Amino acid sequence: MDWTLGGYYLDQEGLYEARVDLNYANLDFVHGPDETPSSSTAVFGHATWHVNDRLNLFAGLRYSDEEKDYTHHRRNPNLSTIGTPPSPNFQVGPLNLAQDHFADDRIDYRAGVDYAWTDDFMTYFQVSTGYKGGGVNPRPFFLEQMKPFGPEELTTFEIGFKSTLLDNRMRLNGAGFFNDYTDIQLNLSACERPAGPPFNGVPGAPCAAPRNVGDADVWGAELEMEYYPIEAIALDASISWLDFEYTRVDTGALTGSPIAPLDMVAPFTPEIKWSIGAQYTFAPTAYGTFSARINANYQDKIYSSPTNDDTYNLIEDYTLVNARLTWNSPDEDWQAALEFNNITDELYYLNLFDQHQTTSVGQVIANPGLPFTWGISIKRYF
Repeated sequence: MDWTLGGYYLDQEGLYEARVDLNYANLDFVHGPDETPSSSTAVFGHATWHVNDRLNLFAGLRYSDEEKDYTHHRRNPNLSTIGTPPSPNFQVGPLNLAQDHFADDRIDYRAGVDYAWTDDFMTYFQVSTGYKGGGVNPRPFFLEQMKPFGPEELTTFEIGFKSTLLDNRMRLNGAGFFNDYTDIQLNLSACERPAGPPFNGVPGAPCAAPRNVGDADVWGAELEMEYYPIEAIALDASISWLDFEYTRVDTGALTGSPIAPLDMVAPFTPEIKWSIGAQYTFAPTAYGTFSARINANYQDKIYSSPTNDDTYNLIEDYTLVNARLTWNSPDEDWQAALEFNNITDELYYLNLFDQHQTTSVGQVIANPGLPFTWGISIKRYF
């Protein structure tokens, strides 16, 4: 039996400061400096029992304890205290010196089995839990939005295999999994607002509140391969598939910003991703070794917002093709490379920031990926 015991401790202090100017909401104020102390403590253990030369059983346990505090500060742009009506910032005045606290503790586990059917082929099964820590809203625009949110929890079941084939010239690994998410965390773009004018308690923007919005099931599968048909050639490929489906949506948490219907998907969740590459290494010469590589990567369409919208936050699928020529010196002390990225000059986006700005300030902010680029790199190994 192999076993590990350990502990983890983090204690940190932080300050968060920003100038917030939202003309459409008649808000312009200095945010902070807000004190953001937090601490995290954990103890864990893991053991693997080698039942025999083929069979292993493993299990692990972790206890975690977290605390987070936040003290809000709000001032006018001239650094004076937030005023009263008709000052445009009077709605955020109650947030000045307001405090919020979050605390949580939990136990997570991992258990599984693996079996080597031959020296070149093994299968495994495991179940494990995990979480993304909860906290407090770091950017409430009004006191009504200052609410803590709980951890996002995950239970995952995975079955798979790992293998080496064709006299160790191929590595082939595959896995299938099911993820059971509960209390998924998402940032809302519309939520509670003050009862007085001009908002009159109607939910809406501005809002950037993290909330627990519901549950989801995610089915997935992955396959990856490396193959060396001859010594000079290396081929690699991988593909993954995800099927995301909400099973529950908490409409109370999503006041004014529903993600219903349930057929919407979480942000940045592509159904299909794949990559394929090939590399050729030329025979060594007196001047060193040269190799050439080309690869292509594909990502299916995704949405950048929980409220999926084909007009304002849909990022279309794209394929990127890259190439690289590398030289290594005879003594391997030097390396130089010529790289070509996005050879087809594909126009694609990394993010679209919608957040309902289309209905408030009439804009969507987009972050495009790099166009066709090339570069030279030189390395020296000492």
